Amino acid sequence: MIRLLKKKIYFVSFLLINICLISSAYAATNQVVQGNIIKKISVSSQDGTPILLIKGVLSPNQLRNIVIKKQRGSKNFNVVIPNALIDPESITKTKLRFNRPGSPISTIQLSEDINAKGDDAQFSVSLKVTAKKVFDVKVLKPISKTTLKIKLVDLQKIEQAKMEEEKKKAQAKVETESKKVREQAQNRQSEVEMEQIRAAEMRKKAAFELIQDYHRPSIMQLSIVNASGWQKRAYKLSVFLGKEKKMYIEENMGIKLDIVNISNAKNDIHQQSTIYFRNNFLKSALFLAGLIPGEQRLVPISMKRERIGVDIEIYLGRDYK
Repeated sequence: MIRLLKKKIYFVSFLLINICLISSAYAATNQVVQGNIIKKISVSSQDGTPILLIKGVLSPNQLRNIVIKKQRGSKNFNVVIPNALIDPESITKTKLRFNRPGSPISTIQLSEDINAKGDDAQFSVSLKVTAKKVFDVKVLKPISKTTLKIKLVDLQKIEQAKMEEEKKKAQAKVETESKKVREQAQNRQSEVEMEQIRAAEMRKKAAFELIQDYHRPSIMQLSIVNASGWQKRAYKLSVFLGKEKKMYIEENMGIKLDIVNISNAKNDIHQQSTIYFRNNFLKSALFLAGLIPGEQRLVPISMKRERIGVDIEIYLGRDYK
């Protein structure tokens, strides 16, 4: 024990001699003072982040192996500074209290550790820090010859920042998905509207082509078929249309009326009178339906009923009298 004490006294004396002669010795020999003497410990801030300041006479090359001990989730941590001693004249107490409002640290317990290795002894200073929050502790580089800075990063703020960032990302994702859905809905609506426009154009085109294809006929060839089961019904209608109303029909329709067939249906009995008409003869069929007593159905001539030389075919049913 006496031997270690002698070594410590020798080490301190050596450091003090180096401090007194540092300017002249450094200029003359270009060598760095060995060992570190801690004179002051305080708390500051940098860009809103707490900084633990350790000031004194320091040798940056010997402070590369600073050890920081901290348990996960604990507010307390230890900082071990190698090759260092505490200046007893500058720091008179081993326990430092930080009572300033807003200080991130409550207390720092200081201790000097001496490890003997044969005839040599290694000195280190341990700082047992009691903090008010859970910090991520980092040594800031570079270390100067007068100041050692230890950065205290608030893990709660980091977690909150991460949560805020994740929240923003989630909101951005939701907004992106919503925008995508809106764009898809707008695209579908645009497609529907385009389809409606195309359909309207097709209808207009079809109507235009129908008008263009329409050729006013010069003659209307009429066939009258008695499908009522009563005799001479077709003949009577032919007399009515072909003689009594012929001039009236031709003047109003602007075409010549030609009755090309008068016959009786053998097995085809209609309950209701029906007027079958070829293309371009709808108007003529409507005009004839207005002259014939009773009600008639108007039906376009199908391929099965189509006959050469017949434009309109009137089938008289049982309702015709």
